[in-house]
Amino acid sequence: MREYIKQVKRALRVSRAQKREIIRDLTEAFASAREHGETEAQVLERLGAPEAFARSMEEQLGVDRNRQRRKLLAGAVFMTVCAAACLGIHAAVRSGSAPANAIGGADAMTSIQIGGALDLSRALSLLAAVALALAVALGVAYLRRR
Repeated sequence: MREYIKQVKRALRVSRAQKREIIRDLTEAFASAREHGETEAQVLERLGAPEAFARSMEEQLGVDRNRQRRKLLAGAVFMTVCAAACLGIHAAVRSGSAPANAIGGADAMTSIQIGGALDLSRALSLLAAVALALAVALGVAYLRRR
């Protein structure tokens, strides 16, 4: 019984509150069946496979698994595009910057230095890394929901 409930809980793709309610009802169903003389094997046979039971509960609640998967895929693609955009902007800014000690169109090194310039390269790199990590996490979640 516990293993069956654990498998149903793992298979359910509903909110936490709905999942708690379904698991509570399932536990009560096992207890009620036991009180009425039904064996655990009979209850398991009546309920069917854990994945099938979970899907039937989702259908009753109107959950569309394909819609959830499409959302995960769209999120992964969006985060990948964001990461690529951050890296592209970072590369464009870096390629257009002058050498460290050059001023204007000077052909030679000078001792004049410009201070206080805003350098977004670290922020862009960090944003790209975060977006890429989110893209990977969403992609893994998409693949796991088959």
